[in-house]
Amino acid sequence: MKTYLGIITGISLIILILIVLVVITAEASYSPEPTCPQTEEWTKIDSNDLSLYPVPGATEYCFKAGSDNSQGCIGGLFDSWPQPNGTCGLSHWSYRIPTPEPTSVPPTPTPTERPPDPTPEFTPTPTDEPNENPEPSKTPKKTQTPTSIPMECTTEETEKRLPSTGSGGSRKLYK
Repeated sequence: MKTYLGIITGISLIILILIVLVVITAEASYSPEPTCPQTEEWTKIDSNDLSLYPVPGATEYCFKAGSDNSQGCIGGLFDSWPQPNGTCGLSHWSYRIPTPEPTSVPPTPTPTERPPDPTPEFTPTPTDEPNENPEPSKTPKKTQTPTSIPMECTTEETEKRLPSTGSGGSRKLYK
């Protein structure tokens, strides 16, 4: 009996391995039928109603005709309407309105107010107040000495104006 039990267990194990391999292979080879996109920018209409077509602002379209099971017609995705002759009936469609990209406008500088320049404080400069008892000036007064003698002068006036030579020289005027 032990022999039969070993054979049955071995056969069951082989069958189980084959089933697992068939399931894995079937899932790996199955690819879903292509459909029109439905994302943030794409809007999908799940019917054959084209009353909205063309959509204002739409830049791209997708039309799905038939299915993989369709017979006697061509199915698939198309980007224009009407579809070519020989295609299956419309299953669904999508349209894309692009999201506006932010423009690269440089920011407008905001004028900033400058605080006013500080006003200098007025400081009066000290002035000499009139003194009732002024001190005598210590600087000697300058005396003017004539540098030229006018010719119209009389001899007496000239003698008054000429300085004394101090060596006994004459103060006579020669003409």
